[in-house]
Amino acid sequence: MVQESDINEDLSGTKRALIEAGGELFAHHGLEGVSIRMIAEKANANVTAVNYYFGSKENLYYEALKYATLATDDRPVQHYLAELDGQAGPQEALAVLERLITEKTSIYLAEGEPEWHMRLVMRSLIDPTPQLRRLVDELFRPDFEALCALLDRCRPGMSPEEQARMAFAVMGMIFFYITVRHPILMLLNRKAFDGEFVRQVAETICRTVTAGLDSMGRDGSRGRRESR
Repeated sequence: MVQESDINEDLSGTKRALIEAGGELFAHHGLEGVSIRMIAEKANANVTAVNYYFGSKENLYYEALKYATLATDDRPVQHYLAELDGQAGPQEALAVLERLITEKTSIYLAEGEPEWHMRLVMRSLIDPTPQLRRLVDELFRPDFEALCALLDRCRPGMSPEEQARMAFAVMGMIFFYITVRHPILMLLNRKAFDGEFVRQVAETICRTVTAGLDSMGRDGSRGRRESR
């Protein structure tokens, strides 16, 4: 889940070719295992084009990581949160949260995304770089804070720690099916996640989140005690 960006800008031509070529190479070999010449050759571009468009290999790595992250879903949580006016109560907020979960699950579990996108993201998580810190600060943090705010609208009175844990639970349940896609398909003897399976996954996540919010108590007393 990420903040809206300029990912939808026209990236045709050399710049897009460098991002896609570099991203695929970074996904398989890591930042240190890829040279500017390798990227230029794969993109059928001049070596100087990397510095011209990005300034450095490290900046290209960040742009490729951002591109892979936003290519699947560029609608930030802030859009969902903005749908609630000041008079909306917990039930209205919960309906928005459930729609967010349903839509994100459908988007992320869909087939057809280039394999290198998830491979690059996963590599960056396992072998963190300064570019991952930048991605977290610029894209992930605003989305995370908006999700915490939406959860607070669903169950007023939660402490910041409870909001964070619930936000991580929402994100974790969705991303579990992304990162463990192949073993899940093997265990279920499936070739892909079909529409009905994805719908049931979303419903299960919604029920689990709702139950978790309910367990915290409608008056938020547990959250207030924990925040002391």
